[in-house]
Amino acid sequence: MFENLNKIRFLIIILVVINHLDFSPKAVSGGVVKMFHFFIESTSPLLAIFSGYLFFFGAREKFDYAQKLKRRLYSLVFPYLFWISIYIVLHCVIKSVALAVLNRPIWSSMDPSFTWKYLFNAFFADPIVPNYWYLQNLIAVLPFCYFIWRLLRCPILFYCAFGGIILVYSFNLFPIFFHQRFLPYFLIGAYLGFQKYSWNIFSSLDRFSTNLFLIITLLLPSFFEYDKGGIVLKCLLVFACAALLIESFRRGIPNILNQFLANNERHSFIVFCMHALILSVFSKLIALIMPGFLFQNFFTDLVLTIVLFACVLLVNLWISRAIEARFPAFWAFLVGFRQKSTACLPFRQDLFKPVEIISEKCWQPMPAISSQCKTDVRSRAGRPGRR
Repeated sequence: MFENLNKIRFLIIILVVINHLDFSPKAVSGGVVKMFHFFIESTSPLLAIFSGYLFFFGAREKFDYAQKLKRRLYSLVFPYLFWISIYIVLHCVIKSVALAVLNRPIWSSMDPSFTWKYLFNAFFADPIVPNYWYLQNLIAVLPFCYFIWRLLRCPILFYCAFGGIILVYSFNLFPIFFHQRFLPYFLIGAYLGFQKYSWNIFSSLDRFSTNLFLIITLLLPSFFEYDKGGIVLKCLLVFACAALLIESFRRGIPNILNQFLANNERHSFIVFCMHALILSVFSKLIALIMPGFLFQNFFTDLVLTIVLFACVLLVNLWISRAIEARFPAFWAFLVGFRQKSTACLPFRQDLFKPVEIISEKCWQPMPAISSQCKTDVRSRAGRPGRR
């Protein structure tokens, strides 16, 4: 599983980008509109399952909670605070420019007052970037992970706690800070990682059946609500989707898709953090340049949606590659020190060309000088006629 995890995560983030495409046709109604919105309910739950799985993998034998917190501090908390700060600054700049040029704000909800309450809400309670709710939940669950680990060591207590959370979400008994698309799935992943689950439940299926069931389980959760026990069905479907996704990568995905994911998986975190801004900019431009073509019929909206998705994804990758090529240390910070830099590769590297050489210059320390080498240097320096 671990050799394909980065590819799987990048593929899920691509589906997240598709989820956030905001074109919707008025000519189609009912379930087709829901499908045309491309809102795939399983994306964030899948990320939550894999996050919980990795955090608690092997925790039955050893659980170094302090070390895991330290890693998450560098890989998640610091990049999250930086990206939120960048969005606040950009909002202020765009608001000032829009008021000066157009005499009106571009985004009506953009009104930062820089009070303590506003900053707390922007960073922690209600992120200024809507899709950052997942990162916020992932950070907020860290203080509770030690308690979760204690529950995992006593399965009966864990089952009771998990069942209670399911009841709260099903019947809205009282509000919980954590999103219903995060906490149940993170706990499922934590349990599976604690047990070192091997994800081989669908190993007997052939490739066609695996991919068919993967598509079904990926789309079905969008048609069920979380109340009245629907969350139980969603959890089962998302677990099956995760297992089918891993099994599909084990059996081998199409070569062009595999090369694209392998060559760009290191940019997945930047794509997740930055696509909302780029998507908003492209949407405004398309609405200004071609207002008469929007929402005319199914075909034009579908074409514009595909073009918008391609532009957003390619611009994200281009910006990430540009930062990586020119500022590899800063790029490493932006991605939370998750990936190794490929700054030695040409900047205009083909998106589908496999990466063959990985630069280690930003990651490996300089080799220590051996004692024999030091002795040789001293002996040469002490010879007559040499200085």
